[in-house]
Amino acid sequence: MKKFNLSLLWDCNQDCLFCAKGHVPPGVKSRFSSDEIFKTIFKKRKEGFDSISFDGGEPTLMKDLPKFIAFAVKCGYKEVGVLTNAVLLSDLK
Repeated sequence: MKKFNLSLLWDCNQDCLFCAKGHVPPGVKSRFSSDEIFKTIFKKRKEGFDSISFDGGEPTLMKDLPKFIAFAVKCGYKEVGVLTNAVLLSDLK
């Protein structure tokens, strides 16, 4: 299976000492727009990737995350994952 990891943003709602991502380096974009993300999902599928994982920072901070997941499924990815600290998933709102 050909897997693609898509880092959506650098932002996070935690400050873990062990985090490999760390702070945004100077000159690096801290967040992709929804349009850029949709285009990347489509492009990588056309390149033959059949597995995608959304990560960050913390991907649940992106309000369109459910739309990205649904679009990836619609594009034909066989496996769609989300690497998250799950803090926001526990919010019943």
